[in-house]
Amino acid sequence: MYKKYLIIFVLIFGFIVQASLADSVKFKSTSKGSDGRPLMLTGILTKPEGNGPFPAVVLLHGCGGINKERDNAWSNRIVNWGYATLHIDSFGPRNVSNICADYPTLLAMSFTRARDAFDAKDFLAELPFVDQNRIAFLGWSHGGMTVITALMKQIKSQSSQTPFNAAIAFYPL
Repeated sequence: MYKKYLIIFVLIFGFIVQASLADSVKFKSTSKGSDGRPLMLTGILTKPEGNGPFPAVVLLHGCGGINKERDNAWSNRIVNWGYATLHIDSFGPRNVSNICADYPTLLAMSFTRARDAFDAKDFLAELPFVDQNRIAFLGWSHGGMTVITALMKQIKSQSSQTPFNAAIAFYPL
């Protein structure tokens, strides 16, 4: 019985410790803000313990914006698999909270957010603990739609670096 509780404690403690390795980051976007100046994107960067280099995954939220519970759970899961993660917030820096009911904005933002994904990839590729040749991206809902948009030839050609190594779209909107 004691072993069972010890295992549960270690598992819970492991998730708490892993979550503490998250850092808030800012990085330059190729998009302009409403004032015409370069936009600074924000995100949460997590990584496994150690020096790396680690493969990495850019995470893209859905049309309702950041979902902390789901985002933290997925970041922890992916970090436990040995990957660094960067969950970018495409809405906060643009003063947008939800685009779910606005179809024209949904469509337009998928192109804007595709550029954000490549900007995040470029940011990750500069970090010493990230393997720049092994960066993937994953999106939920509108983030999934953004993944598909980013795979389009005209969007891929706008990136200064090589394409993503893998793409995962969960229930693209």
